[in-house]
Amino acid sequence: MTSPERVDTTILIIDDQPANLAVLVGFFESKGYDVVIAENGENGIARAKLVRPDLILLDVLMPGIDGFETCLRFKADPATAGIPVIFMTALTDGSDKVKGFEAGGMDYVTKPVQLDEVWARINTHLKLSRLEKSLRHEAAERRLAMQQLEVQMRFLHTVIDSLPYPFYVVDADTYRVVLANSLASVEYGWKDACCHDLIHGRSKPCGENEKICPLLEVKRTGGPVVVEHLHKGEDGVLRNLAVHGYPIMDETGTLVQMIVYAVDVSRRKQMEAEREEMIEKLQVTLEQVKILGGVVPICMYCKSIRDDQGYWNRLEKFISEHSEATFSHGICDDCMKEKFPDRVDGILDKE
Repeated sequence: MTSPERVDTTILIIDDQPANLAVLVGFFESKGYDVVIAENGENGIARAKLVRPDLILLDVLMPGIDGFETCLRFKADPATAGIPVIFMTALTDGSDKVKGFEAGGMDYVTKPVQLDEVWARINTHLKLSRLEKSLRHEAAERRLAMQQLEVQMRFLHTVIDSLPYPFYVVDADTYRVVLANSLASVEYGWKDACCHDLIHGRSKPCGENEKICPLLEVKRTGGPVVVEHLHKGEDGVLRNLAVHGYPIMDETGTLVQMIVYAVDVSRRKQMEAEREEMIEKLQVTLEQVKILGGVVPICMYCKSIRDDQGYWNRLEKFISEHSEATFSHGICDDCMKEKFPDRVDGILDKE
């Protein structure tokens, strides 16, 4: 007969008959199981909480609390409620069997026990118990995974909702929007819509011969793209948009979805145009400015200046040609005394 997995398997036998205990303990130990015994229901409950057996063989007729009450207490305690219980009974009345099932028993064997029958039933219920534990464990893992996924989804929605522009995730085959942030929902009502419906107001996707579509570029290159173009909004105003597209691949590297969002760069474009205009004006102005610098040869006597061609020029002519300065002629006090000595005193006195 096929035996169940025997790794760390413990069976608790509760029976007040030492002869029955001796037979069952010897049989199960020969099969490689760990066996724990109890002579009455109270002791059985205490030992079940302590060792947490994989299965309980429980006699029905015992002094003190009987097997039915013992089983009810097992099922009422979360620590032992999941342990399968098989009744051993000499009772043959159908109502007693029903009472055992109502108390929480999984099966029963009649006394005197037939070891092969006991073994077959235990074998079956241990397998069922392990399968149930495995399913419970798998269900718990799935619940935990779903909880973690919900946390991640809330985090994702918080992140994309914080963006100052509409944000979409688009199916790569149908172009249908599968996720969008709150701003997109408020402005465009994206539910069950395709990106070409929302952006261009038409029923068909962009064609190859039209202006560059970022999603077509993502599909063509398999990588992120940024496309700038003019877009007329619902208010009829043309705006410069930088449309970003980004691929989402599955585990095989196949493009399945695409992220798309558009940033209004009209102000940036305006500032760039203003900057270029300012730079052009500055260049024109700089070309008009004459700079006088470097070492300038000047005569120590007459103060004439030699130009780059080797000609001597009067000071005012040289400066006029090499700067934006202009001259108005006058006469200083020293030159007045030298040139007009007979009139200098009267002129200077008037000043």
